Amino acid sequence: MTKHAIILAVALAGCFGIVSCVKNPNPVDPTQGLDLSFAFKTRTDMSIDLTAVNEFGKPGKGVLFSVYTQAPFGDEGDRISVSPIYQGYTKKDGTASFILAAPNSEDSLYIVPEYAGYGPVVAIKRGENSSVILKGKPFGTKGTKSIATPQAALIHRERIDCGVNMRFYRYYIENTDYTPDYGELITDGTCELVSTEELSDDFKDKVAAYFPDKAIDFHASEVYDLTKNQDIIVKEDGTEIWLTYMDDGGYSKGNKGFLNSVMYYSYPESSTLPDLDKNNIKDYFRTGALNLTYAFIDINYQHISCGTKVQLLYWNGEKYISEFPKGTKVGFAILLDGYRNSQRERVFSFKSENISFSTPQMNEDNLSHNVILKDTQANCYIMGMEGGIDYDYNDALIKLTSSKEIALTQTQEQDEDVETLACSTYEGTLAFEDIWPYAGDYDFNDFVTDYKYELYKIKGTNSISYLKMTFTPKAIGAANGSGFGMALPFSSSALTVEGASIDNGSQKADIIVFPDTRAAFENNSGNINTFPNLPYIKSTPVVVKALLTSPVDENLLPFNAFNPFIFSLDNRGSEIHLVDHAPTSKADLSLLGTGVDRSDPEKGIYYRMNNKYPWALDIASNGLYTWRYPVEMVNITSAYIHYNDWINDHQVSWFDWTVPGNADQSKLYPVYGDNK
Repeated sequence: MTKHAIILAVALAGCFGIVSCVKNPNPVDPTQGLDLSFAFKTRTDMSIDLTAVNEFGKPGKGVLFSVYTQAPFGDEGDRISVSPIYQGYTKKDGTASFILAAPNSEDSLYIVPEYAGYGPVVAIKRGENSSVILKGKPFGTKGTKSIATPQAALIHRERIDCGVNMRFYRYYIENTDYTPDYGELITDGTCELVSTEELSDDFKDKVAAYFPDKAIDFHASEVYDLTKNQDIIVKEDGTEIWLTYMDDGGYSKGNKGFLNSVMYYSYPESSTLPDLDKNNIKDYFRTGALNLTYAFIDINYQHISCGTKVQLLYWNGEKYISEFPKGTKVGFAILLDGYRNSQRERVFSFKSENISFSTPQMNEDNLSHNVILKDTQANCYIMGMEGGIDYDYNDALIKLTSSKEIALTQTQEQDEDVETLACSTYEGTLAFEDIWPYAGDYDFNDFVTDYKYELYKIKGTNSISYLKMTFTPKAIGAANGSGFGMALPFSSSALTVEGASIDNGSQKADIIVFPDTRAAFENNSGNINTFPNLPYIKSTPVVVKALLTSPVDENLLPFNAFNPFIFSLDNRGSEIHLVDHAPTSKADLSLLGTGVDRSDPEKGIYYRMNNKYPWALDIASNGLYTWRYPVEMVNITSAYIHYNDWINDHQVSWFDWTVPGNADQSKLYPVYGDNK
């Protein structure tokens, strides 16, 4: 295109908003060999072998785990707001082997056990095949030295006052011969109040489903009424009560130095507790009226094993006894940063702003910071505690059992059949040039859409039962009309589709998402969202659900099996796919190898021109941002400064526009509203 022609085209765009991709007359060196090792991908396939071992050293059967492209926990241990790129379950022997397509923009991947008792997050390098062990803290050891001695965990039936000018208590001390670095409980049987309990993975799954990280905002929930008192009532004399530690909900994964505590208190059923706030809470607890007592001094997952079981004791005014009398109410509290250890000196820390109670009126917001659910199948209660501000109520997860009948002051409703399903999620942006089989201007904005592929599995297996694909179009920079589809590696009879339709007469699962891409923009004409000086037009996303008639093994649907394409509205047989992705049965195969296209179907070569430009790009996303494409008639090599480095090194992705030096920001379409 001549300089004068470009000036004219821009002028027309200002008047009518229509500029189309133009043919490039000299795009291909016919003597250049094709580098078939490079398919213009922004992901790398990784093979990972995983083993899960519980706190008893046994294989973890059916354990749910997630893989993230970002460090998954924030400062409070809250889960980041991106979806895992992979979720799966271990087999009967506790192992899992899988392949995922990791974005080249990320240096590391993070593997998270979703069930209690399987240890911390494990980080691995992107691009390297890895073997990973998810292993919880075993019982009875601290480092390499045993802490089991006959003098371990002495019980003091009198109260041990832990405060200087506050009244909060404990009734045991740690090992006197070998003091752990933290407030670790001794689980070797030498303390009659501390024992171990092996919790099944099915039970752990139920707890994870009730209290998932950052997936439920209990404050905003219409199901749970947090104004209800969540204290328990002892219904019979002689009742013994136990708490079994499960997890701290990731809190210490974000704050490894934080040693949060779980406490309890008791009061007669007939008494009325005062309303407390930050101004009078210390004064109230200075009196020792509620006998606030440590149950677990330190719930940091590095220092306590899942399944550690502690018997609660009742203070009768003179000493601690094992049995609670009828009519006693028992409340629970979580104390953030409640225990410190500096050079083997214990420091108990009580800050009024750091404690939250199950009794609503004792919290400033007048809401319970516990949710206690009754599990009739396991004959126990499950307690989720909230000490922070994300309101997912899993800063401490506790199992509560008793020897005789107890009840909640006010019962919460819950779904007995709640469950979690593994879901792997791939996100990114598709960008097309539409003048195939000829070369264009390579601004890659003739059609641009974000995508999110979600692969849902059958409970406890790695077989996929259905797919959910969300497409959010961003731009149309072409005058030529086009449609958009997705070809999947199944027969058309192998699935049913909602939100879109199978292409007419196709024997394959060729799904037509947008018969006309402009429908996503309310059928607006002209160039859409490619000229910054023209109004931004928001699109309408489309969600396509594909239900498989029979579940398929995840290995039969790798990321590379997704085959998105555009097609010409003037000639349905003219399709454009990603490099080396085959056209559908509706394509006019006689067009392959014409113009500057160098497809060779017999060799599995499709939609290649040279080693520099494809006709379609798939830009992987880490879920935190969407790709910014070049503005109209700006070649991608000019907008993304290191494009040539990418096609040469084949590994590192330079398309992260948030990294300084990766892109000329002035040549990228701006961020508007949802376009981020």
